[in-house]
Amino acid sequence: MKNVVLIDDEIEMTNLIEKFFKRFNEIKISKFNDSVKGLSFIKLHTVDLVVTDITMPKLDGIELLREIKGVKPNLHVIMMTAEASLNRVLKSHKYNAHDFITKPIDLLELEKKVKKMGFIKN
Repeated sequence: MKNVVLIDDEIEMTNLIEKFFKRFNEIKISKFNDSVKGLSFIKLHTVDLVVTDITMPKLDGIELLREIKGVKPNLHVIMMTAEASLNRVLKSHKYNAHDFITKPIDLLELEKKVKKMGFIKN
């Protein structure tokens, strides 16, 4: 069983991605609409993959990524944003994000990325 954490301040987005992952039996989902609460969960639990937004209140996705990599450097993280600026992509890669996806989310693209990482089977 793979443990996936979804973090986005948009409830509709976490619900959509949760629904996508529920199609795969080998995945357990934990979702958060507050990045600080999501980070606390990640620090205390075994997590295999994080899918997080970049633009969020309190703790933005880039800072969240930096914090995650500080405690779990090998954790896979996919960054999402509606504002796909080069600066955001570069910062995501600077802190070792494994991949980047733009909103609105293309679920087929997300599926390809997650399969490539080995979290779901073909």
